[in-house]
Amino acid sequence: MMKANELIVLGAGGHAKVAIATLIEAGFHPTAVYDDNPKLAGQSLLGIPLKGTISSLSSNPEQIAFIAIGDNKIRKSMSEKLSMKWVNAIHPRAWIHSSVELGSGILVCANCVIHPSSQIGSHSIINTSASIDHDNKIGAFVHIGPGAHTGGTVEIGEGTFVGMGANIIHGKKIGSWSMIGAGAAVVDDIGSNLTALGVPARIRS
Repeated sequence: MMKANELIVLGAGGHAKVAIATLIEAGFHPTAVYDDNPKLAGQSLLGIPLKGTISSLSSNPEQIAFIAIGDNKIRKSMSEKLSMKWVNAIHPRAWIHSSVELGSGILVCANCVIHPSSQIGSHSIINTSASIDHDNKIGAFVHIGPGAHTGGTVEIGEGTFVGMGANIIHGKKIGSWSMIGAGAAVVDDIGSNLTALGVPARIRS
């Protein structure tokens, strides 16, 4: 019989190491990892055995699981194909105000701060030492990179990637499936499906 804190992990790349370490710190007990890379068959990740491929899995709403894949589009596709009990991996050294609304399948790494009245969409990643200020609306499948920071009332659409060390000033809006480069400073709104780089951030083709 499966224990309440046992779960499986989907994905066995470098990002999965961070997710597994965070899950363990959060009190979960990963029992198996699944990945479609045939070269990984029979190996283990942080002592957790790889037991098969993701493509071999079927939906099981009772199966506790976590998608540990950094690519936003792949996380979305996988969550839509498989129906499982997606849990949040929140490091005990993260600080999240009680008024924050969290979806499911979210990773919040060590030393993150999420301030009051913010919303974090399902299967998003708030990576190491990132901070989300008050009243943010972060869509599903977003990745906020390590050390990135948002001011208050920032809105970020579904699937957008915010690179390491980027900063988004108060009140700005970023559309869906855009990419903000590492170290960028967003001082204007950014639309959807765009790439913005530099200080200040400018749209690049």
